[in-house]
Amino acid sequence: MSKKKKNTIRRLREDGHTGIADQLESWLSCKGNNWGWDSWFASEFPKLAIKYDVAQRHNRGAGPIVSKTKHTNKGEATEAPVNHRNASAYDNHENKSTDDALDFIANQASRNTQRQFDVYCFADYRGDRNDGTGGIAVALGIPDHPIIHIEDVCSRRDLSEFWLKLLSQLKHTEAKLIFGQDHQYGVPAGLLNELGIRGSWRKAMEAVFCEKRFGNHAERGEAGRFAAAFNRVLVEEGKTKYFYSHTKSEIYGIPQISPRRDDPDAYRLVERLGNRRPFPFARVGDNGSVGGQSIVGIPKIMALLESEEGQSVFAWPFDGPDLSDSKQHVLVEVYPSLIRPDSVPQSDVNDAIACVEWCMEKDAEGQLRNHFSSEAIPDYETKEEIVNLEGWYLGVTEPPA
Repeated sequence: MSKKKKNTIRRLREDGHTGIADQLESWLSCKGNNWGWDSWFASEFPKLAIKYDVAQRHNRGAGPIVSKTKHTNKGEATEAPVNHRNASAYDNHENKSTDDALDFIANQASRNTQRQFDVYCFADYRGDRNDGTGGIAVALGIPDHPIIHIEDVCSRRDLSEFWLKLLSQLKHTEAKLIFGQDHQYGVPAGLLNELGIRGSWRKAMEAVFCEKRFGNHAERGEAGRFAAAFNRVLVEEGKTKYFYSHTKSEIYGIPQISPRRDDPDAYRLVERLGNRRPFPFARVGDNGSVGGQSIVGIPKIMALLESEEGQSVFAWPFDGPDLSDSKQHVLVEVYPSLIRPDSVPQSDVNDAIACVEWCMEKDAEGQLRNHFSSEAIPDYETKEEIVNLEGWYLGVTEPPA
């Protein structure tokens, strides 16, 4: 750890910012080192960065995890154009409460047949923040209006209630919604096979996160306890532990290093892209990992889909690669680091805005609908069963490496 980072942590504690100091102390890049901590801190806490003279250096450290190499039909690799979309949406977004945002939708949202969707909404939250401390950012967009940041959604419970309110409000309109939250909605098919779980995605997720001996921890939002209980069950069955954490190993009671290193089944098919991969589902509690979010988020997704409001939601691609006309709204998984402009620093709010802006832009160009088909998912004909269980990132049309 650099002297600058140590001094910043010390000053944070002296000034009473204990929670932020803990976050900074545990922060590691995707390579497991401290390279890029200053850029992360400056983007997450800009006012404190100015106070403590922490300079921001864009795109240093982690950077986008997946490859941006495109593949032609002939299998030849070509470099994708650098993403330099206008950053005005990030600078000029508006802050509104949930009630004000819903009133705005009531007055402005309407069906536009020139677009596939009329309302775009995405949430991003960090797994290393305690529930209720403001670690969730929700961005909402309607064409021809500034993107809105919903400022009073601060916990997973708030987010679940927000989705229900949003879907309920849209019942009074013909407007179509595309939405999602920042974690994976499925788990690696290899893990499900190991657990002996068969059936549809909904049944599989209910079996893992609701019915198994460790499922009650997921429903209570206890990602660490879920991981530890999951590992204990595997050991009892004579199998290798699964979950690990570099920074919270002692707290959670799980290994610090992956017990299944070099296991290709640790990743979903869509995550096997290029030379760099996102953190696997098995890694929890570390900065940038999504295992913990997925553990506590998937049960809430399932509850939403089973609710009265959720009956109008099509879960893509689990309900099929091609959208159904009988469903008004679509739930998708988007990978923010893949579509966020290179010139925009990573933060919860920026990631949520990036998902909204990308979908709005593609929809305006008439390209978004092209992603909702079996042809948009590489080798779907031979991988259909796996994709329908694991899920897929919207917008990823490259074959896995």
